[in-house]
Amino acid sequence: MSSESRIHLLSPPFLAGMDIMDREDPEQLERLSRDWMRLALAFYYSTPADGGPDPAWYLRWLDSRPELVGDVLVQSATAAIHNGKDYFAGMYELAHRQNHAGVARHASAALLSTFPLCCDSQQLKTLDHLLWSAIQHSDRVSLQALIEEKLSIDNMRLAQRVHWLAAGVVIAPETQLQSLAGLYAIQAA
Repeated sequence: MSSESRIHLLSPPFLAGMDIMDREDPEQLERLSRDWMRLALAFYYSTPADGGPDPAWYLRWLDSRPELVGDVLVQSATAAIHNGKDYFAGMYELAHRQNHAGVARHASAALLSTFPLCCDSQQLKTLDHLLWSAIQHSDRVSLQALIEEKLSIDNMRLAQRVHWLAAGVVIAPETQLQSLAGLYAIQAA
């Protein structure tokens, strides 16, 4: 539904119920099953934000359950990206908010590994957020391997290749500068 810019009918009341339960007894939310937590996070990521602060339960789960939050974020964001969206809920936070660092460690590389080879210029901004998030929070060795894997794909569009090369130069300049010089030589010819 999110990919069609629609929200589930139960999403707003469900999230309102989460906020009420959190105010009355925060421990009650901590005893929810993983499935209920995943549902709450899915509703949270698929419901347009009202511009207010993040709910307290969400902020706690960022710290106490970053893998769970990251898994749901990856599912939500992957659907958005593969449906041509240039934004997904949580994208900015992954790259720019320190309280999302734990989630970024789990989500950034997973989202980058499934990022489509053909994307429009607006989705390149999404790629930039994901690359910046991964540069800050992911394991450098794994990230370098992912970058090299992506760069080995011949049919990647040039604009996207430049973004991957730039990220590679940031984390492993000695390895990627030669690739970047080769790309420049091809373009100059």
